[in-house]
This record gives sequence, structure tokens and C-alpha cells, in this order.
Amino acid sequence: MKRYLTTVVAALLAISVAQAAIAADVCVADGAQQFIFKKVKKLKAGAVVPLTGVHLNGALVVPFSGSAVMKADGVTVQAGIFVHTGPAGTNFTMGWTTTTALAGFASYDNNGDYLTDSGPLVLTTVDCSTIVIP
Repeated sequence: MKRYLTTVVAALLAISVAQAAIAADVCVADGAQQFIFKKVKKLKAGAVVPLTGVHLNGALVVPFSGSAVMKADGVTVQAGIFVHTGPAGTNFTMGWTTTTALAGFASYDNNGDYLTDSGPLVLTTVDCSTIVIP
């Protein structure tokens, strides 16, 4: 029985480590506009993954949520997020065509008409360790 329990615990730990290796933080920025995507799961063709994280703009630190889907070509990713600024500012939505790096030209809507007619932000990949959350 002890051997069985040891095997089960080892298998569960291996699964946990494998899942952790699949999910990674991804960071992009356009000047002071910084986005930290937390624990982004690996995308594959036809798969949808949730996107959550933190948006920073100067002293503003707010959460966002959304999703991304990889097209059948195995390269192109469509991403969209909703940034929850609440009383600190204006909530906005953002959508863009990208890759698994989540960089690219992102249009956004910050006037509530559900059209991505603001922007674009030019999102470039940045090292997450360089972003400081105030």
C-alpha cells in the first residue's frame, strides 16, 4: 500500500510540474502601457486559452481578463481582453492579431461603443523581470 501511495504522489507531482512548465508569464508594452499576462497556457491550433493579468500605466495598476484562440495555421492568434480600471479610470476592451508572444498592433475601445476605434498600441515583448508593480 505504501508503494502505491508513493507512486500516486509521484505521478501527481509530475503532472503538476508538467502543467507549470506549460504555463508561463508573458509581458508586452507600449511605452508606459504595460501588460503582464499571468500563467498563459500553451496554445495549439483550434485551442482557446484564458488570459488574465495586470495592466500598468504609471501609478495605475488594474486587472484584465480575456481569451486567445490559435487559428488552424498553428501560428496566428486572435486575442482580446477587458481592462477593469473601475473608479481609477475608463474601462476598455482591446483586440489584436498576434502570435504566442502576444505582441503586435492592438486596437482598443475606450469610449464604450464596442468598436476598436482607438489606438493602436504597438505592443512589443518585454522581459517580465523588468516590470515593477508599484
